Amino acid sequence: MAGVQKVLRTRYYINDKRVAPGTPGALKVVEVSKDYYGVLFENGKRKRIRLEGFTSKVKAVEKWKEMLQEARRSVRRRNSRNLELVEVLVEDYERNLCSTGIKKKTIKDEIDKVKGLLLEALQVIRLEEIDISQIQEELQNSTIKQANRKPRPRSARTKNYYIGALIRFGRWLKENRHWKKNIFVRLKRFQKLEVKVRREMTTEELTRLIQTARTRGFRSGSKEQGEERALFYTFIFYTLTRYGSAKSVVVGQINFTEGQEAVVLRGDQVKNKKAVTKPLHPLLVKELKEWIKRKKLRPTDKLFPGIKSNLINQFNIDLEKAGIQKVLPDGTSLDIHAFKTTAISMLHDAGVPIKVIQHLAEHASAITTLSHYAKANRESLDQAFLHLPKLG
Repeated sequence: MAGVQKVLRTRYYINDKRVAPGTPGALKVVEVSKDYYGVLFENGKRKRIRLEGFTSKVKAVEKWKEMLQEARRSVRRRNSRNLELVEVLVEDYERNLCSTGIKKKTIKDEIDKVKGLLLEALQVIRLEEIDISQIQEELQNSTIKQANRKPRPRSARTKNYYIGALIRFGRWLKENRHWKKNIFVRLKRFQKLEVKVRREMTTEELTRLIQTARTRGFRSGSKEQGEERALFYTFIFYTLTRYGSAKSVVVGQINFTEGQEAVVLRGDQVKNKKAVTKPLHPLLVKELKEWIKRKKLRPTDKLFPGIKSNLINQFNIDLEKAGIQKVLPDGTSLDIHAFKTTAISMLHDAGVPIKVIQHLAEHASAITTLSHYAKANRESLDQAFLHLPKLG
């Protein structure tokens, strides 16, 4: 909301006492205010309004919000008997989806996308106000808010999900004779950008990377930071845990009972939202016990309190110091998730059942495990030729 200074009045004072204009020795005080500008929507179009005489932006914003709410109430009153009111139709569409037996989460996702675009972003009131070009532009420029970081653009895949939801809504409108034709089919799908292909590390690279991290703190004399980072790398490798989830693990989630050593992840720490128990490797158990004892961590303390948002930068520096190439000529690259990719590939090559790997990897489907994580490494490919018969 922009503002422009505006002179309200001019007064004169001597020792905090107001005096008449022109008094000798009087202090001239000019009081100013600002004219602020807000935006209302009328018939699907932006209307710029001027808010005059406010001495603070907070008061101007409050007044603008009041006017905005009143404008919406006025439009709703005017259209309360209009069957083509978008808000009413979306509610009817939601009830229709509920009657078909579709999962509640699927329905919520579908309705949130329709509401998010039509009612919240574009603030359309009636069907006739829907403008395809506005929707296309809104999707093109849409971003995702991130905590403590700049908003990032939505992916082409997510934008196409929005388009799919609108097309299905338009199909329902046509079937129920609210529209003669589904205009949402005119929306243009977004082309997916080139997907980054993650590669796995070799055993030698893993060992070298962890050793490098252990001996390198990112501040002078901070060896403990390097040790914590090395243990963190070891943890996410042996437990096949996403680094974001591993950062939130507390000491109380580790079970050190002999023969039952495991880490228990809550549903809110797992991508598929299902709590999972993962056994711990004996080597990892030993290192975790020593770490907790040395740091004097309590059950409610985070297991890795020193792992912060700069971990990805530190990972890249560790790669460089270890002499490991981040991006290969074939375009495949390493990132912090390469520990999980490497572990899954190694388990798959060792013949571990895919359902077991899927459980450890926290995937809802084995298809995800096979198509995105289980890679065929060079050693596996070389061994595959040994199973072919000799010719000639």
